[in-house]
Amino acid sequence: MRSPIDSSDSHLAGRERWSAGVRAGQTNGSSRELSSRDVRRHSGGLSVPSSSPRRTRTASPARNQSSTIRRSSGSALQRHQETPEYIVALTENRAREVGVAALNISTGEITLSSFSDTANYVYTNSTLHVFLPIEILFPKSQENSPLHRKLCDSFDDSRLKLLKKFVFDETKGFYIFNHSAQATQLTDLDSKYLSFASLNALCSYYESTNGVILSLANLKITFHRLEHVMVLEPATMRHLELFINSRTNAQNGSFFSVFECLTQGGRRTLRSNLMQPPTKLSRIEERLDAVDALVEDALLYESLRAVLPKFKFCDSVTAKFIHLPQERDIKSIKFYHFNVLAIKNILGNLPNLLALLRDRKPALFARAAKAAADHRLGLLKTKLNTIFNFSEDYERLDDKQRLHYLVRAEINSYLDAARDAYSKLLLQIFQLFQGYKTAVESRLGEHSARAADFKLQFAETKGYFLQFGARLTEKMTLSRFKEAVDEDLTGVVIRGKTTTAMTATLQTLNSRLMESSREIMLQTENAIREAVEVIQANLEALFTLSEAVSLLDMAFVFASYVLNSGLRTVRPKFVSGDVRVLYFSQSENPLLRRFAPARQLRPVDYAISSVNSVILVHGPSGAGKTNYLCQLALLCIMAQLGCRVPAETAILTPVTDLFSRMGLMDSVETNASALSFEVNQLAGILANITTGDVAARPRARCSLVVMDGLASSSTLEDDVAISFMVLEQIMLHIEGFVVVTCIDKEIFLRLRDVYPTIEDVRLDLVADPEAPNGNVLGRTTEILLTEFNFPRSFVESFVETQNTLEAIDLRRGFKQGIEGEYIKKLKEILFAIVLVENSNISNEAKAEAKRTIHDQYFKS
Repeated sequence: MRSPIDSSDSHLAGRERWSAGVRAGQTNGSSRELSSRDVRRHSGGLSVPSSSPRRTRTASPARNQSSTIRRSSGSALQRHQETPEYIVALTENRAREVGVAALNISTGEITLSSFSDTANYVYTNSTLHVFLPIEILFPKSQENSPLHRKLCDSFDDSRLKLLKKFVFDETKGFYIFNHSAQATQLTDLDSKYLSFASLNALCSYYESTNGVILSLANLKITFHRLEHVMVLEPATMRHLELFINSRTNAQNGSFFSVFECLTQGGRRTLRSNLMQPPTKLSRIEERLDAVDALVEDALLYESLRAVLPKFKFCDSVTAKFIHLPQERDIKSIKFYHFNVLAIKNILGNLPNLLALLRDRKPALFARAAKAAADHRLGLLKTKLNTIFNFSEDYERLDDKQRLHYLVRAEINSYLDAARDAYSKLLLQIFQLFQGYKTAVESRLGEHSARAADFKLQFAETKGYFLQFGARLTEKMTLSRFKEAVDEDLTGVVIRGKTTTAMTATLQTLNSRLMESSREIMLQTENAIREAVEVIQANLEALFTLSEAVSLLDMAFVFASYVLNSGLRTVRPKFVSGDVRVLYFSQSENPLLRRFAPARQLRPVDYAISSVNSVILVHGPSGAGKTNYLCQLALLCIMAQLGCRVPAETAILTPVTDLFSRMGLMDSVETNASALSFEVNQLAGILANITTGDVAARPRARCSLVVMDGLASSSTLEDDVAISFMVLEQIMLHIEGFVVVTCIDKEIFLRLRDVYPTIEDVRLDLVADPEAPNGNVLGRTTEILLTEFNFPRSFVESFVETQNTLEAIDLRRGFKQGIEGEYIKKLKEILFAIVLVENSNISNEAKAEAKRTIHDQYFKS
């Protein structure tokens, strides 16, 4: 294992070399190239505006072997979640250890991660989907490796960049990490060398493409540990509709849309926690304590609702100051002027936040109060008030005057002199114009009222100029005006009925005024630089405050859900150690209750432990088997987020891995049948839960696997064989729980003969007569049992056979011992019932038709 060396000389001397490597890597990349303008557009939150930005020369990428790799149709999860925010660099070694470095272009935070992955790179895939990368940087020497092919298949919307190998230098990456004042304190640095290599490639690429220099002392670098989070596959996120509603293919209606955050940082924190919920009990309990306090204290809840929006852009504004300013022009001054005012407003609202959180018992509130009471923020506020003018008179000025009078008087003598000169020149211009206007009024005589169309206007490019309106030009030509003021006109422009012009005297005053304005901006820029240095010296306190506010916002939206959902919720209790249990009594689906409140849903109980770790759910179609699986997964995620869950009782062991297989899919493009897709998904789950593949992972595992419709895409004999093999392998290797739905009861019967510990859960249909196009099957079953008095054995045989008119399968009928004529008669009865129920005849006529069908059935 290589050990990084702290060598500042080698880092500084190698800047030219790795910049060249970045450009060379871009030129030889396998994907379409991004220009520096594209990168600046995406990362505008971090780039310091300049009048002449340095551009990176790029060439069209050469077509190479990697372009022949087939890409998937696209990740809908990535397309519809959020605007991409990260640039990610990653590399791996031969032992399948992966190092990741990700730069958030909105907040300026750099996240490092290092872990041992499985054969299908499930942890890498999950981590990258958390970051939503706009670009993925990868070593060219590892082109066409299994990881590279996985990236090409999973991230077709991202732009994969291949960089030269020497750019991934762990020594220089360690230098960056070691010289960051806000880096997370780490132990066992030798094992993190891959993430340091990715860190150097990331920073060098960003600096090279954007023409900026990152201030190492102001970088916030954190380390993301996979052993403290639940790992979710992108497919599982899709199945559970965490971010995308599967019906509308939009975010509205997804689980993420249930919670409405008040700040940008809270939204980002919630999103990242949804993709990788924490498993550390202390972190979960801390959030639950904060949610309980907000739910129980209505005054605190309402006060926090009013205060949090004042910190909406706290994290993104703080990130603007991690760069060293390069240009000295009006654009950079305006840029820092806006963000300095934003910092001032944030600091001004700290007393209100501190008053709310002071002496609160929850650790989350105490940490936020400590961040708000940091003495460095007080010193920063005092320093800003000393330098800048934030009086009420200043707030009434226009934008240009605000820039001129941003800095207080008597701070800079040169600035005061420039302002005095500027004010005197302005006075001279206004007096000159007043003289012109008096001369015009005297020349017009009885038409002097038309002199109101004679105005003094201002433009950024040419300064002050004269404007003649239509009513004035009708009575006074330019030649007459020249005679009245005894001056020549220059720069005459006629647009329609409006004429603009300038005199020689006015032009001279404009030139002197612009020189004074440039001097003011130069001296103001010096004061702003001083303020920026003070802010950069206290960025750690601002980042800490931003993180605390984000967590507060997330706790607040959890409390909002508890108070406004209308559901009975309970605080989950967690069990650690060797005991594994998932127990939820009278639980409800949080998504369906929010977006389909009119649906009649029955509460569901879950009781899974190490004794009955495999649950087979069976029942008719439409009984809620898929909802049973999704609801269990969502309840586990909600509990580990630190939110109360909609149930009467909730006791669980933190889930470390969540895998799912739902739905059938085929692909004409890849000549893949539904069976091949299903087998590939099952093989991936088996590879991930096999203990031997992740033996290097230093954590206790508790996996949850939910599979809907196991082995339902082939013949009955193949379905039984595949199901038997998969469940047998899962039971032998899994450390956790498996919940599987199946339509064929024979699969369950055969497995229970071999493994008596397998438990079954049967779900029956629930009639929903109030639904607009209600559950026809539910109504039909209810009619068969109640109004027609059909034998229950007949109805159950029908339900076990199949539940929709289009898919009654003779093969499954024979499997249950039902003759073909019996099925035929059953279909005739069902068609008759549906026709009667959907007809527009009176209730008396419907009752008569039902009696007729009943008599025909018993006669036959």
